[in-house]
Amino acid sequence: MAELVLKVGDSLNPKGYEDGDIMLAFNDRRILHVHSEHACSPRLHPDRSPREGGFRLLVRGTLFEDFSAITHRYRFERISRREVRRVDLITLDEEILSDVPRLLDGKTLHINVALWIERRLKSDRHKIFGTAGAEVWYSKSRKAGPDLLSLDNLWLRIESETPQLKSEHTHYPMSPVLLAKHLHIAHEDFDNDKQIELTEPIMDETDPDPTQWVTIKKRKNHIDYKKIWPSRNKDIKDKSKVVDLRSEVARTQADIKVKVI
Repeated sequence: MAELVLKVGDSLNPKGYEDGDIMLAFNDRRILHVHSEHACSPRLHPDRSPREGGFRLLVRGTLFEDFSAITHRYRFERISRREVRRVDLITLDEEILSDVPRLLDGKTLHINVALWIERRLKSDRHKIFGTAGAEVWYSKSRKAGPDLLSLDNLWLRIESETPQLKSEHTHYPMSPVLLAKHLHIAHEDFDNDKQIELTEPIMDETDPDPTQWVTIKKRKNHIDYKKIWPSRNKDIKDKSKVVDLRSEVARTQADIKVKVI
């Protein structure tokens, strides 16, 4: 199930959050994305993503590389001393880049491969795979994140190679402090566009120049949780208690109200 994080109590700022405002919204896709990143970390499974060679490159074909492939737009493959192949993982188009500038995607692109790799390998947190002379790396995070099918397939591999189960990672990771500070509830799933819509502010858009628009209210959408859970209000208001409603029946769009200014 997707999740919403609601503000408990009003902010002191009149333009700030109000009681019941939808502060954050996480769909199933985002929740699985966050947990898969942790499950595939080479630091968590060093036996499955070891380093090799003098430069301690990441071994290819690991969980971490699978995760990198579904969360990035491009894969770069070093093919010679001066050249790399850029593969668009969405369109599968390929381009060759080197230290000779060329116009591509409306930009002048070039790369000093040896220097670029040398600088990044100075960090033990680098994300370069392969072997010396045949390095591979991923670039440009996908704005929408990985698609749900790719995440499902990745979790099949995670479950086959680690003790972690997809069914045990259905909630967005939150600290006890945040769980007590705000109200976290379950909601029917929604797409990325709806996720953005749910957390939109109310703007004064009278000026024809969008850069001059000003925020009237921090959020447009809110849920009157006091009416939905009247018997839980006292505990919800008590910041020393954790009231986590994410395992209860998922709320629907009918519970969400749009403010009228």
